[in-house]
Amino acid sequence: MTTLNKNTFLHCAILSFAATTSSIAVAADSDTSWAGLYGSLTIGTLHGKADPDTTVTDGSYFNTENIDKLNSTFQKEVSGSSATASALLGYLKQHDNFLYGIEADLTVMGFNEKTSTTTLYTSSSTLENTTDTRIKSHFSLAIRPTIGYSFGSTMVQLSAGPVISQFNYKFSFIDDQDAKTSSDNDKTEIGVSANIGIKHRFDNGLILQGDYIYSQYSNIADKDSLLTNNAGATQTDKFSYDSDFKSHNVRIGLVKYF
Repeated sequence: MTTLNKNTFLHCAILSFAATTSSIAVAADSDTSWAGLYGSLTIGTLHGKADPDTTVTDGSYFNTENIDKLNSTFQKEVSGSSATASALLGYLKQHDNFLYGIEADLTVMGFNEKTSTTTLYTSSSTLENTTDTRIKSHFSLAIRPTIGYSFGSTMVQLSAGPVISQFNYKFSFIDDQDAKTSSDNDKTEIGVSANIGIKHRFDNGLILQGDYIYSQYSNIADKDSLLTNNAGATQTDKFSYDSDFKSHNVRIGLVKYF
Protein backbone atom coordinates (compact mmCIF):
# COMPACT_ATOMS: atom_id res chain seq x y z
CA MET A 1 0.00 0.00 0.00
CA THR A 2 1.42 3.43 -0.98
CA THR A 3 1.86 6.28 1.50
CA LEU A 4 -0.94 8.19 -0.26
CA ASN A 5 -3.32 5.25 0.08
CA LYS A 6 -2.37 4.79 3.74
CA ASN A 7 -3.03 8.44 4.51
CA THR A 8 -6.34 8.37 2.61
CA PHE A 9 -7.44 5.27 4.53
CA LEU A 10 -6.38 6.88 7.81
CA HIS A 11 -8.34 10.06 7.15
CA CYS A 12 -11.45 8.14 6.06
CA ALA A 13 -11.32 5.98 9.20
CA ILE A 14 -11.08 9.04 11.45
CA LEU A 15 -13.95 10.83 9.71
CA SER A 16 -16.16 7.73 9.76
CA PHE A 17 -15.52 7.15 13.46
CA ALA A 18 -16.16 10.80 14.29
CA ALA A 19 -19.42 10.83 12.33
CA THR A 20 -20.70 7.68 14.04
CA THR A 21 -19.87 8.81 17.56
CA SER A 22 -21.19 12.32 16.94
CA SER A 23 -24.60 10.88 16.13
CA ILE A 24 -24.50 9.01 19.45
CA ALA A 25 -23.52 12.20 21.28
CA VAL A 26 -26.48 14.17 20.00
CA ALA A 27 -28.89 11.62 21.42
CA ALA A 28 -27.12 11.38 24.80
CA ASP A 29 -28.29 12.81 28.13
CA SER A 30 -26.38 15.78 29.54
CA ASP A 31 -26.02 14.78 33.21
CA THR A 32 -23.31 12.08 33.06
CA SER A 33 -20.18 12.87 35.08
CA TRP A 34 -16.76 12.27 33.52
CA ALA A 35 -14.81 13.69 36.45
CA GLY A 36 -12.29 11.59 38.34
CA LEU A 37 -9.29 9.30 37.94
CA TYR A 38 -9.39 6.85 35.05
CA GLY A 39 -7.23 4.39 33.17
CA SER A 40 -7.43 2.99 29.67
CA LEU A 41 -5.93 0.19 27.59
CA THR A 42 -5.95 0.58 23.81
CA ILE A 43 -4.66 -1.10 20.67
CA GLY A 44 -4.03 0.65 17.39
CA THR A 45 -2.06 1.13 14.20
CA LEU A 46 0.76 3.64 13.79
CA HIS A 47 2.13 4.97 10.51
CA GLY A 48 5.51 6.66 10.87
CA LYS A 49 7.70 8.58 8.44
CA ALA A 50 11.24 9.93 8.65
CA ASP A 51 12.85 12.37 6.19
CA PRO A 52 16.63 11.91 6.58
CA ASP A 53 18.91 14.86 5.84
CA THR A 54 22.12 12.84 5.75
CA THR A 55 24.98 14.56 3.89
CA VAL A 56 28.64 13.92 3.07
CA THR A 57 31.32 16.56 2.53
CA ASP A 58 33.34 16.74 -0.68
CA GLY A 59 36.62 15.45 0.78
CA SER A 60 39.70 13.45 -0.09
CA TYR A 61 37.82 10.47 -1.57
CA PHE A 62 34.76 11.71 -3.43
CA ASN A 63 36.16 15.01 -4.78
CA THR A 64 33.28 15.13 -7.25
CA GLU A 65 31.38 17.84 -9.01
CA ASN A 66 28.06 16.10 -8.34
CA ILE A 67 28.17 15.93 -4.56
CA ASP A 68 24.59 17.24 -4.32
CA LYS A 69 23.35 14.33 -6.42
CA LEU A 70 25.26 11.92 -4.18
CA ASN A 71 23.75 13.49 -1.05
CA SER A 72 20.24 13.14 -2.45
CA THR A 73 20.67 9.35 -2.49
CA PHE A 74 21.12 9.45 1.31
CA GLN A 75 17.89 11.39 1.86
CA LYS A 76 15.23 8.91 0.80
CA GLU A 77 12.08 8.72 2.94
CA VAL A 78 11.85 5.89 5.49
CA SER A 79 8.23 4.99 6.30
CA GLY A 80 6.06 2.12 7.44
CA SER A 81 3.37 0.95 9.83
CA SER A 82 3.28 -0.88 13.14
CA ALA A 83 0.74 -2.20 15.61
CA THR A 84 0.61 -0.33 18.94
CA ALA A 85 -0.58 -0.96 22.49
CA SER A 86 -1.09 1.87 24.97
CA ALA A 87 -1.77 2.34 28.68
CA LEU A 88 -3.27 5.68 29.73
CA LEU A 89 -3.81 7.25 33.13
CA GLY A 90 -5.70 10.51 33.47
CA TYR A 91 -7.64 12.80 35.74
CA LEU A 92 -10.51 15.11 34.78
CA LYS A 93 -12.50 17.80 36.53
CA GLN A 94 -15.92 18.79 35.23
CA HIS A 95 -17.80 22.10 35.35
CA ASP A 96 -21.22 21.76 33.75
CA ASN A 97 -20.39 20.20 30.38
CA PHE A 98 -16.79 21.38 30.26
CA LEU A 99 -13.87 19.11 31.20
CA TYR A 100 -10.21 19.77 31.91
CA GLY A 101 -7.36 17.73 33.32
CA ILE A 102 -4.19 15.85 32.42
CA GLU A 103 -3.36 12.50 30.86
CA ALA A 104 -0.21 10.33 30.74
CA ASP A 105 0.17 7.94 27.82
CA LEU A 106 2.69 5.08 27.44
CA THR A 107 2.68 3.47 23.99
CA VAL A 108 4.73 0.49 22.81
CA MET A 109 5.26 -0.29 19.13
CA GLY A 110 7.44 -2.26 16.77
CA PHE A 111 8.42 0.40 14.24
CA ASN A 112 11.41 -0.99 12.29
CA GLU A 113 11.75 0.21 8.70
CA LYS A 114 14.59 0.40 6.17
CA THR A 115 15.20 2.12 2.83
CA SER A 116 17.93 0.82 0.49
CA THR A 117 19.28 2.68 -2.54
CA THR A 118 21.82 1.67 -5.18
CA THR A 119 23.11 4.43 -7.46
CA LEU A 120 26.07 5.46 -9.64
CA TYR A 121 28.33 8.44 -9.05
CA THR A 122 31.48 9.74 -10.72
CA SER A 123 34.80 10.10 -8.91
CA SER A 124 38.02 9.20 -10.76
CA SER A 125 35.77 6.60 -12.40
CA THR A 126 32.09 5.68 -12.36
CA LEU A 127 31.35 3.75 -9.18
CA GLU A 128 28.26 2.04 -7.81
CA ASN A 129 27.27 2.63 -4.20
CA THR A 130 24.68 1.04 -1.92
CA THR A 131 23.10 2.97 0.95
CA ASP A 132 20.92 1.53 3.73
CA THR A 133 19.02 3.66 6.26
CA ARG A 134 17.11 1.93 9.05
CA ILE A 135 15.01 3.54 11.80
CA LYS A 136 13.61 1.81 14.88
CA SER A 137 11.36 3.03 17.67
CA HIS A 138 9.75 0.89 20.35
CA PHE A 139 8.03 3.24 22.81
CA SER A 140 6.75 6.75 23.46
CA LEU A 141 5.73 8.45 26.70
CA ALA A 142 3.53 11.55 26.56
CA ILE A 143 2.05 13.88 29.19
CA ARG A 144 -0.74 16.04 27.79
CA PRO A 145 -2.97 18.67 29.42
CA THR A 146 -6.48 17.99 28.14
CA ILE A 147 -9.82 19.73 27.67
CA GLY A 148 -13.15 18.23 26.72
CA TYR A 149 -16.88 18.61 26.44
CA SER A 150 -19.58 16.26 27.69
CA PHE A 151 -22.72 15.42 25.72
CA GLY A 152 -23.89 13.17 28.54
CA SER A 153 -22.94 9.58 27.86
CA THR A 154 -20.51 10.73 25.16
CA MET A 155 -17.61 13.15 25.50
CA VAL A 156 -14.98 14.58 23.16
CA GLN A 157 -11.47 15.40 24.28
CA LEU A 158 -8.52 17.41 22.92
CA SER A 159 -5.00 17.39 24.32
CA ALA A 160 -1.45 18.41 23.44
CA GLY A 161 1.91 18.22 25.19
CA PRO A 162 5.46 16.86 25.19
CA VAL A 163 6.31 13.30 24.16
CA ILE A 164 9.59 11.41 24.58
CA SER A 165 10.87 8.41 22.63
CA GLN A 166 14.12 6.61 21.85
CA PHE A 167 15.17 6.08 18.24
CA ASN A 168 17.84 3.92 16.65
CA TYR A 169 19.17 5.44 13.42
CA LYS A 170 21.39 3.05 11.47
CA PHE A 171 23.17 4.06 8.27
CA SER A 172 25.62 2.23 6.03
CA PHE A 173 27.37 3.14 2.78
CA ILE A 174 29.64 1.01 0.60
CA ASP A 175 30.76 1.26 -3.01
CA ASP A 176 32.24 -1.29 -5.39
CA GLN A 177 35.77 -0.16 -4.45
CA ASP A 178 35.03 -1.05 -0.80
CA ALA A 179 35.02 2.55 0.40
CA LYS A 180 32.56 2.55 3.28
CA THR A 181 31.16 4.10 6.40
CA SER A 182 28.45 3.26 8.93
CA SER A 183 26.71 4.67 11.97
CA ASP A 184 24.56 3.07 14.65
CA ASN A 185 23.07 5.91 16.71
CA ASP A 186 20.67 5.63 19.66
CA LYS A 187 19.07 8.91 20.67
CA THR A 188 16.36 9.86 23.15
CA GLU A 189 14.36 12.72 21.67
CA ILE A 190 11.62 15.00 23.03
CA GLY A 191 8.88 16.00 20.63
CA VAL A 192 5.29 17.19 20.70
CA SER A 193 2.06 15.23 20.35
CA ALA A 194 -1.59 16.15 19.94
CA ASN A 195 -4.65 13.98 20.53
CA ILE A 196 -8.33 14.05 19.62
CA GLY A 197 -10.57 11.41 21.16
CA ILE A 198 -14.13 10.32 21.86
CA LYS A 199 -15.44 8.27 24.80
CA HIS A 200 -18.88 6.70 25.09
CA ARG A 201 -20.45 5.17 28.20
CA PHE A 202 -22.93 2.37 27.46
CA ASP A 203 -25.94 1.51 29.64
CA ASN A 204 -24.10 -1.47 31.15
CA GLY A 205 -21.27 0.83 32.36
CA LEU A 206 -18.79 -0.16 29.64
CA ILE A 207 -16.79 2.83 28.36
CA LEU A 208 -15.34 2.66 24.86
CA GLN A 209 -12.61 5.05 23.68
CA GLY A 210 -11.39 5.91 20.19
CA ASP A 211 -8.69 8.47 19.44
CA TYR A 212 -6.08 9.75 17.01
CA ILE A 213 -2.58 10.93 18.01
CA TYR A 214 -0.14 12.95 15.93
CA SER A 215 3.48 13.09 17.13
CA GLN A 216 6.48 14.94 15.73
CA TYR A 217 10.20 14.87 16.58
CA SER A 218 12.58 17.39 15.01
CA ASN A 219 15.92 15.51 15.18
CA ILE A 220 16.27 11.79 15.90
CA ALA A 221 19.94 11.45 14.84
CA ASP A 222 23.00 13.68 15.27
CA LYS A 223 26.09 11.49 14.99
CA ASP A 224 28.89 11.90 12.40
CA SER A 225 31.18 9.32 10.78
CA LEU A 226 34.17 9.35 8.42
CA LEU A 227 34.70 7.41 5.21
CA THR A 228 37.41 4.76 4.95
CA ASN A 229 38.89 3.56 1.65
CA ASN A 230 39.54 -0.02 0.53
CA ALA A 231 42.86 -0.05 2.41
CA GLY A 232 41.15 0.95 5.65
CA ALA A 233 42.60 4.46 5.62
CA THR A 234 40.38 7.21 7.03
CA GLN A 235 39.36 9.88 4.53
CA THR A 236 38.30 13.47 5.19
CA ASP A 237 34.83 12.88 3.72
CA LYS A 238 32.51 13.29 6.73
CA PHE A 239 28.97 11.93 6.86
CA SER A 240 26.54 13.92 9.02
CA TYR A 241 23.19 12.49 10.10
CA ASP A 242 19.96 14.34 10.75
CA SER A 243 16.30 13.39 10.45
CA ASP A 244 12.87 14.29 11.71
CA PHE A 245 10.13 11.76 12.48
CA LYS A 246 6.33 12.05 12.31
CA SER A 247 3.70 9.50 13.28
CA HIS A 248 -0.07 9.01 13.11
CA ASN A 249 -1.64 6.56 15.56
CA VAL A 250 -5.32 5.51 15.48
CA ARG A 251 -6.47 3.56 18.57
CA ILE A 252 -9.50 1.97 20.19
CA GLY A 253 -9.84 0.63 23.73
CA LEU A 254 -11.66 0.40 27.05
CA VAL A 255 -11.75 2.94 29.89
CA LYS A 256 -12.06 2.25 33.62
CA TYR A 257 -12.85 4.91 36.27
CA PHE A 258 -11.46 4.37 39.78
